[in-house]
Amino acid sequence: MSNFSKNLRRLRDSKNLTLEGLANEVNEKYGTKFSKGMISKWENGRDATNESAGYLARYFGVSLNEILGIDIEDVEETYTPNGLIPILGTVAAGVPMFAEQNILGYAPAPPMMPLEGRNVFYLEIKGESMNKEFTNGSYVLVDRDLQVDNGNIAAVMINGDEATVKKVYCKDNLLTLSPMSHDDSFSPELINLENEEVTVIGKIIGAFKKY
Repeated sequence: MSNFSKNLRRLRDSKNLTLEGLANEVNEKYGTKFSKGMISKWENGRDATNESAGYLARYFGVSLNEILGIDIEDVEETYTPNGLIPILGTVAAGVPMFAEQNILGYAPAPPMMPLEGRNVFYLEIKGESMNKEFTNGSYVLVDRDLQVDNGNIAAVMINGDEATVKKVYCKDNLLTLSPMSHDDSFSPELINLENEEVTVIGKIIGAFKKY
């Protein structure tokens, strides 16, 4: 069992809350969509995203590092060369986004695209599910602060797995992740937001391909 799982259970017990009671209180306070099942999965070993863990930390009045069980003295700061954008090979829950093991290198901003001061990074595309737009091994530019609307292409994380890049559509409590592939074996994925933990990491605003 992870430190996060142990800490979450300890904090919940300290308030004498049931799984459902904790989900309801956090949802009411922060507008999240946590469920009893999600809390149970986290307490039984599944990692939460940093965003979800952050809401829980705020609710219990502790720091994110404390609820995750991270010793701040063991966290290495990442140096970003001036004017360059980090290239990430993966984004997954439980690991700081710009941790050293995620960074493949650095690259300049695309020409004619002023990005100074914006919260952006490159993400390497893996697989063929978006090959009409992005070939395997190419890089997309992600802006973490822009709003993602229906029909936009975004980097999304489901239940703490590695980030996936898809065209997104949301209606009521259903999120559709649509591939854009020449391979018909890839089909849209329908996500129930009441049962699954979804983090929209950012909007895709550019790309460059390797030939």
